Amino acid sequence: MANKASDLYQNMVRVDEPEARVHLDLPDGLLPLALNVELPGGYVSEVVPCGVRLPYATTTMFSTADSFQMAAEFHVLMGNRPLARDGIELCRIRVRNIKWSGAGVPQIELRFELDAAGLLTVSAANLDRSNAEIVVFTAGDEVTQNDIQQALADAQEHEAADKATRALIQQMLDSFALIGATNDYYSAAKKKMTYAGKSAYKQARKRLEKALSVEPSAADEASVAELNAALEAFREQRQSILPIYKQVMSWYA
Repeated sequence: MANKASDLYQNMVRVDEPEARVHLDLPDGLLPLALNVELPGGYVSEVVPCGVRLPYATTTMFSTADSFQMAAEFHVLMGNRPLARDGIELCRIRVRNIKWSGAGVPQIELRFELDAAGLLTVSAANLDRSNAEIVVFTAGDEVTQNDIQQALADAQEHEAADKATRALIQQMLDSFALIGATNDYYSAAKKKMTYAGKSAYKQARKRLEKALSVEPSAADEASVAELNAALEAFREQRQSILPIYKQVMSWYA
């Protein structure tokens, strides 16, 4: 899902085209750094993996992060590290006049094209509305070999820390999914739960949601420890709900 539109354009220039173009200095015809899009939380989603041979093209579907979001911003970066702040900034594409609907419903297609000479073209298409406004900002017109080699060296230097960050990101994504699935169980079982049981579940969920509000880029040892403790407490509440849920569902079998 795309980030909500923001005003982080200090080092960027608006272009009068509906797409961003950046030349990547790739003399051997291989892409040594992945092309990524920043997601809410400050981490990236890989769109084009490192190691692909030019020319190359791909499209990826995105949607909105919040309900009734009328604009979305796609922050495109180059790099092999998990956090957006550590990547090479390429462009930002803002899509306005998005379909007014719930989170995850609008369809916005992002297309990446790399020609044989290393010219990267990034474009967006709002598949729900033909009259969407698309505004493009670029951070520069070229990524040099010096930029690329520095990014590769940084990734190697921080390999261990980045591995831990990736594990944390995956744990957080799994935790969000666990909350969603458990809420479904709770909705079906709550009428048969005691007041104390419902209160305990809500408290555990609130604690886990608070722990998940710390972005991976801001996480420290204490916040990770709290996330682990909150997740364990939530799993215990989930286990207490499951038998009640199964009993309720058996009545409809």
